[in-house]
Amino acid sequence: MSSSLVPGRSCGDCNVCCSYYHINDPMLRKPKDTLCPLWNGGCSIYAVRPRACSEFYCLWRRTPSLDDGWRPNRIGIIIHETDIAIPEHFVERVGLIFDVCGSTEVLRDARVVIAIAEQIDRGIPVFLGIIGDPQHDAARVLLNDRMKSAVAGRDLAALRRDLEAALAEARTQSRSRPLGVDS
Repeated sequence: MSSSLVPGRSCGDCNVCCSYYHINDPMLRKPKDTLCPLWNGGCSIYAVRPRACSEFYCLWRRTPSLDDGWRPNRIGIIIHETDIAIPEHFVERVGLIFDVCGSTEVLRDARVVIAIAEQIDRGIPVFLGIIGDPQHDAARVLLNDRMKSAVAGRDLAALRRDLEAALAEARTQSRSRPLGVDS
């Protein structure tokens, strides 16, 4: 994976990360699932935006093999890297989060299911993330262990069932964590 941006590729009218994520920075405080008040057809403070924004680029911006169909506002998922909470048994210390930012039906899309399975097969830690409802915190569920058998068997139906179970677990986790309460 490249840490640089794909030449000629810009966010354009995609503002999913500007809407989806909670920002708590002295320069900008924004709740999750709310369009940033500084968005005006683009970021109005782009050159001086907060660190949380300036250091974040989804994998669509950084991975040439992801075509325009993978742009977050088109597919309904934000894929990004994380080095937080990677279980110790992984050799790879950087994982991927597939944050569902649109309809959960995207988890039935063969492109998404196969992309997740390919990363798991490569030994990359893969998480499914959801934003949660307005009163509850976001949640992330590790997919590798639960999907290992289906990945090995290349069983699309089983992969989809595993993703549905992970989604249900993420929803349960989210509901158990009221927003603003540290766990």
